[in-house]
Amino acid sequence: MMKTNSGKIIVGMIASFFLITSFVPIIESIALTNTDTPHPIIYSFEQQQNKDNQRLEKRTIDGLAPKTRQPQKTSSNQIQSLSRGYFLAYNAYDPSGGHQMGPITFETPDAIDLLAPGVFPNFCGGADIDVIENWYGCDYAGGLYSIDRITGAQTFIGSSIGVNGMTYDSTTATWYVTSTNNLYSMDVTSGATTLIGAHGVSNTIIGLACDLDGNMYGYDVLWTGDSTLYSIDKATGAATAVGPMGYGFVYAQDMGYDRDNDVLYIAGYFNDGTPSALLTCDVSSGACTIVGSFEGGMEVDGFAVPWIGFVYDHDIGITGITKPASGNAGSVTPIVKVKNAGLNTEYSVPVQLLIGKELISGTVEDFEATNGGYTHAPKLPQPDAWAWGAPTSGPMAAHSGFNVWATNLAGSYPPSMWCYLVTAPFTVPGGAMFNFW
Repeated sequence: MMKTNSGKIIVGMIASFFLITSFVPIIESIALTNTDTPHPIIYSFEQQQNKDNQRLEKRTIDGLAPKTRQPQKTSSNQIQSLSRGYFLAYNAYDPSGGHQMGPITFETPDAIDLLAPGVFPNFCGGADIDVIENWYGCDYAGGLYSIDRITGAQTFIGSSIGVNGMTYDSTTATWYVTSTNNLYSMDVTSGATTLIGAHGVSNTIIGLACDLDGNMYGYDVLWTGDSTLYSIDKATGAATAVGPMGYGFVYAQDMGYDRDNDVLYIAGYFNDGTPSALLTCDVSSGACTIVGSFEGGMEVDGFAVPWIGFVYDHDIGITGITKPASGNAGSVTPIVKVKNAGLNTEYSVPVQLLIGKELISGTVEDFEATNGGYTHAPKLPQPDAWAWGAPTSGPMAAHSGFNVWATNLAGSYPPSMWCYLVTAPFTVPGGAMFNFW
């Protein structure tokens, strides 16, 4: 140390400077002029880096936020009422230490339940759930996993590219991911991807979501200013700006579409120190509204909104009647064949049968007393053998009584006979069934 008064004053200035900058990891050299010598005296000091206070520039804009114990800004946002049940997501980091990394579920963002400890090597960079409740997620640096929505168990499926967002398109049953500002389709049985095209925007697209009609959305992350909501062309990957979101987002986060209620949600981490929060986003303008802050300032990614899709009363069909096979039903207990046309388990399915009424003749003619006014004629030049009376050959009996109309009462009809019998006019009442014996 210098013994001069000026030296003491300068050393005091060094200490003051050190305190002001103690929150930023730096290495500095400070020149101190000793009035007793003609040459400057160089003093150097280095601040020890704290692993919980890493420099922002050493973090990627779409990765985890710097781990810090410094308090975030407080928020007085009241949690709004949600018109749905629960959400699924992945806790990428909880600065409060209240929860491990891993799959989570919540109904409101201030009450988080951990389903299971995470097994992702880094964290889930994107996820979604399909109509039959398959929840898939991809690691930020690569790797496809299935996640059990009840237990949170994570099962590795296959290697993949690193992912910033993931979504399912119900109109084509296609999975999509965004990575390095490019759109890909993904085979969720293997993790293999097919490049579709570049988003064509300067900032990193951080999330993907499809609505029930297959419209795809994404948004960007940036260090300062407001993020932008984009619509994304699934055929080319091109992103078209919808509008500013009213908030700036940075680091790990995600979006998910509530397809049942037609609401786009953002699990946002803000670039201005505002506590991480669940937001809704207007897809027509991009404007966002905070629903409520996440418990403990949690960094939420792998966001998936469970949904039902089209609802049918029953997904079964009647394929046939086993009993009775024919005739009037009477007091017989019907038995029907049922085929399940979907994936849902069905119990006590109501079956409606239309039972036909017993046949009642509206017109009866047994030709016993008269020929019923029927006429006959040949198709010339063929012979005509139609005759009315009692048969003397063939069945030798009428349906009732003795007399019938027949072709040749006494034997076989002639070869190549072509003739016709015409009934007398009669009226058939509505709904009646006409039968011959």
